[in-house]
Amino acid sequence: MRVKIIACTPNPDLIAGAATRGCLSKKSAAESLESEEEEKLRKALRTAVGRGHYSVLEHNRALWLVEGASEREILRLPAKHKFLEISRVGDDAWVLSANLRVVLEMARSEKNELADKLVESMRRVSTTFAELIR
Repeated sequence: MRVKIIACTPNPDLIAGAATRGCLSKKSAAESLESEEEEKLRKALRTAVGRGHYSVLEHNRALWLVEGASEREILRLPAKHKFLEISRVGDDAWVLSANLRVVLEMARSEKNELADKLVESMRRVSTTFAELIR
């Protein structure tokens, strides 16, 4: 099976961190993103997720091309992960779309090759996300 990230919100961990800071301060998320130090935004995100506030992980989007996965394996995912969107683009090719929250939930609940590859692709995009799924 081949899983390739084909698009992603730039700096998804910083955007999620800014969303977190926007909830906790008088600054808007946009102001936090422009003025806060990156490490401060990452720390805010780690703290929020550590306290169970996963909604801040929804402020981004990633798309993957998945080739060689079975139809059964792909089509069972939306039943478990309601914010995961799928589109068939060939006999054994699919485009999946999700945010960091969905991928974190998959990392914690799925133990299969597809979930592992989706998680690994996001680890390369977001260092903070890599810390969250340990």
